[in-house]
Amino acid sequence: MRLKFDACTLILSQRIDVIPRLHEAFGTIYITSAVNDEATNQKKNPGSGKSINGYLAQGIIKNIVPRGILIASLGLGEAETIAETKTEVENNEDAICITDDKKAKKEAIRLGLDVLGLDSLLVELVLLDKITEDEFDTLLTSLDKIHKLDLVRITELRRFVRLLKSPKKGD
Repeated sequence: MRLKFDACTLILSQRIDVIPRLHEAFGTIYITSAVNDEATNQKKNPGSGKSINGYLAQGIIKNIVPRGILIASLGLGEAETIAETKTEVENNEDAICITDDKKAKKEAIRLGLDVLGLDSLLVELVLLDKITEDEFDTLLTSLDKIHKLDLVRITELRRFVRLLKSPKKGD
């Protein structure tokens, strides 16, 4: 499965230090040119460029030229990410659009794409046994501090993970 990240979600992933675990679980993280430019812009995101460039050098993140038709109503990074994900899916590749932008999520869903936010991707790491329930809680709390998640969503995700990891009766 190929994860196609937009800039906001890539920067958030870098800030909560989860990129190496995402790479371990899903392989290379793919970003487009606009996403790379936005994520490594030192004026907008001080300090993120150095680590993202390091991940690029290590092959953890791969910068690709976007293919497909861009959606004018979205930011360039989100539009490229959706266009690239759509192209992959049309070529029978297993790709998921990773964005926390509500407008981009709606557009990706309208196009029939699989789309996840970073919070849901953290749940997937629990499902794959790449992080523990406690690590999930710590990462979700860190994400909330910098991205202000909806309290109901946080509560639902924590409950879901707790139910996933609790032993079933009779085990």
